[in-house]
Amino acid sequence: MFKYILPIALGMSANALAGLEVQTQNPHSVFFSAGFGDAEFKTKNKNNNSHTYDFDDYASTQFGYRYQLTNIFAIDTRYIDSSSFGFKQIFSLGLLDGTIDYDAFAVSAQARKSMTQNSYLYANAGVARYDWEYKTKKSKLNESGFGGLFSLGYKYQWCKVELSVEHQWLTMGDMKASNYAAEVGYRF
Repeated sequence: MFKYILPIALGMSANALAGLEVQTQNPHSVFFSAGFGDAEFKTKNKNNNSHTYDFDDYASTQFGYRYQLTNIFAIDTRYIDSSSFGFKQIFSLGLLDGTIDYDAFAVSAQARKSMTQNSYLYANAGVARYDWEYKTKKSKLNESGFGGLFSLGYKYQWCKVELSVEHQWLTMGDMKASNYAAEVGYRF
């Protein structure tokens, strides 16, 4: 899955370098998104046996700021918060053991390709400072550090409002997360 992100981002960047135009109107935007996703992480016990934990259902929210450098390139920062409080947790009536929660602060570069006058395909790549925690009734694991953020999305923008759908991948040490999100932004 990650092996396709770099060629797509490089392809978009090569096309972008051919016609670098500076965007001067409304280069700032703030955004909020909400979504769902899945996460998995691996642990090793004392006997060096590994076990993979998979969480197929959790909710995530994020908010951030983006600065459009040119018509093609932008930089953004975002705070991502996620909780395994999802449909499975609600409908299990407390029978599911274990929750996973994480938050991350990410800085990324974005390249976008215009599809029409107001719609774009885009790719983000960046670094994220993360902190995640897995809890059960008997144990608790946590980890923090630096990881990667990769995303692909589609954006439609009006004069000052932009709507996006995005698929996002986060690598956070022993944990990997995948989010699907809908985003609304305001440009100024």
